[in-house]
Order: sequence, then structure tokens, then C-alpha cells
Amino acid sequence: SFVLGLAGDVSETAPTAQISFEYDSSATPQNVTLIHDGGSSFSSDNVRLTGSGGTDNNLEDWGNGQISAGDSVTVEIPDEDEGNTLRVIWQGSSTSATIARSTVPSGFSSS
Repeated sequence: SFVLGLAGDVSETAPTAQISFEYDSSATPQNVTLIHDGGSSFSSDNVRLTGSGGTDNNLEDWGNGQISAGDSVTVEIPDEDEGNTLRVIWQGSSTSATIARSTVPSGFSSS
């Protein structure tokens, strides 16, 4: 007989959410506002903003614990230059996924 043990195998899937990026290079320090435009809600404990210039921020203040459509958070990105990539990374207990990405627009400089 064949027994498949699924009791401990709960598959996690990353949320499907539309997230927009609004950049402000005139702010000191420069920043980006992330806006949840629709789709799945998810826990702010499970997401980070990373950037190819060194940005690595937890987003626990976004959405007061649970991020839903309409919620936004502004994050300082002083180390990012134009052309760098920012990613919103969702981290489950056994898997992670990029749920949004954006290229830093012209006018941004880490200097």
C-alpha cells in the first residue's frame, strides 16, 4: 500500500498584489512610497524592500500589521541610484518570492 504524508506539507503561496512605487528624489534623504493597489492582503511581518544599491528594509510599519488595498508606506532609499532595481520580497516559512519590482528612475543618486 502507498501512503502519502501530506499532514505536514502545507504549501505556502506568495500573495498576488499590485504594488506601485512613487519615487521622490527631492526629499532628503530620497525615498519611495509603496502603495498596495489591489489583490491579496498579507502580513507586513513577511515583507522586505531590497535594492541593488544596498537597501534592505523590513516593512513592518506598512498597513499596521496587515497590508491591504489602499495602504502605503514611505521608505528612505539613500543608497540607491537611477537604474537600480527595488524589490518587495515576501518571505514565508519555507519559501520566498518577489511580489513587486521597479527600476529607480533618473534623478536618483546615492552621492
